[in-house]
Amino acid sequence: ITDAYIAATQELVEGEGQDVAKAQAEVRDMFIQLYTLGAILIVLAVAAATLISWRLARGITQGVESARNVAQRIGAGDLSQPIAVSTKDEIGQLLTSLRDMQDSLVTVVRTVRQGSDSVALSSAEIAHGNQDLSMRTESQASALEETSASMEQLGSTVQQNADNARQARELSVGA
Repeated sequence: ITDAYIAATQELVEGEGQDVAKAQAEVRDMFIQLYTLGAILIVLAVAAATLISWRLARGITQGVESARNVAQRIGAGDLSQPIAVSTKDEIGQLLTSLRDMQDSLVTVVRTVRQGSDSVALSSAEIAHGNQDLSMRTESQASALEETSASMEQLGSTVQQNADNARQARELSVGA
């Protein structure tokens, strides 16, 4: 009975040893599968993060480049091209601000042009008036020889007015 008991116990221990070895092999296989799956997931996550980072950086770079081109064009004095805003992000807000600045500059330039046109017209009227005055003064000077001293003073005044008118005309042309 003892031999049979020992043999049964030995058989049980061997069976348990085989079950433990089998369980260890299954656990080892499971860890290998988990490590492999984890490595694949890490590679996929890094690839996705790289792709997302690249697209984000590309979008930001293109938006900043677009805003830089618009700012350079405005800085060069070209206010004729409209600024298209297609996004509402920070780049879109920057482009909107640039568009508002361009609209304000167009208004300022239009106002300055109107002012310079007005100055040019006024200068032309002054020049014409001074020319007319000069002609009348010369006519009176030849008819009134006895008052030539007074007329010389008036001629000097007229010349000063003509010089002022020329200066005004030159300033308006310069403007």
